[in-house]
Amino acid sequence: MQPIAESELIIDTRGAIYHLNAKPGEIADTIITVGDPARVKQVSKYFDNVEPELRHREFVTHTGWIGKKRLSVVSTGIGTDNVDIVLNELDALVNIDFDLRSVQKEFTALTIIRVGTSGSLQADITVDSFVASTHGLGIDNLLNYYQHTNNDEEKTLIQQFVAHTQLETGFSRPYIASASASVLKHFVEGFHHAVDRRDVVGARRGRRDADALREPRRRRGLARGGGRERRPLRERRGRGEHGGGKRGGKTEDETHGPSLSWFSGRDSGLRSRGGARSRGR
Repeated sequence: MQPIAESELIIDTRGAIYHLNAKPGEIADTIITVGDPARVKQVSKYFDNVEPELRHREFVTHTGWIGKKRLSVVSTGIGTDNVDIVLNELDALVNIDFDLRSVQKEFTALTIIRVGTSGSLQADITVDSFVASTHGLGIDNLLNYYQHTNNDEEKTLIQQFVAHTQLETGFSRPYIASASASVLKHFVEGFHHAVDRRDVVGARRGRRDADALREPRRRRGLARGGGRERRPLRERRGRGEHGGGKRGGKTEDETHGPSLSWFSGRDSGLRSRGGARSRGR
């Protein structure tokens, strides 16, 4: 296998990956992501101790310990393309040999928890409620650049969404990904569970969309996305071995952000999920 090109995996003179300004070993295997860089300190203030801050542009990282658990909190900035950059570079930090510029023989699993805010379409989810997303549904083009499959539940949700909104006509194909059940099980008591679809369609269409999307979940229970195999994030269509470096433009939106709360990437070692505090209807 040819080494990953410098244009595809940008490493600075310190040996750190470009955007996150982090070296392998400087980020924990459990990661909380937030949008606003100012929120990083709001999370890390609960750490028992914090390692030196990593910062580059809007990407701020604090890594520290709570008891015997090492955690990192990383800001993504605004926009779905930014979160795509963060996920790819986190993946590279644990699954790429920076010296050889090659993929590690064995993948390291990361648990990524997205924390943010969201509007609510359901009257029973009041302002300041906590929501753990069972699915993330996006109407941008990002996941079309990744090799992925959907289970029967996800296919049903997509079909109902497309039938109701008619978005597939003259628009990108909506996509969906389920929560990792191994992470979601820790966010039950005190949490609502819902499909996360933070976009203009949700604001315009109102509660009927939410009811249509919610019905299959009543029948089937919570998502089981953590048990399915996914191709590594590196194996994006037409993009070489790894996308951790220079990107192809703004059409590459992210895998869990304003449109998609979390992405389960078991093969690549990535397991991410998202949570939100409701801002009301």
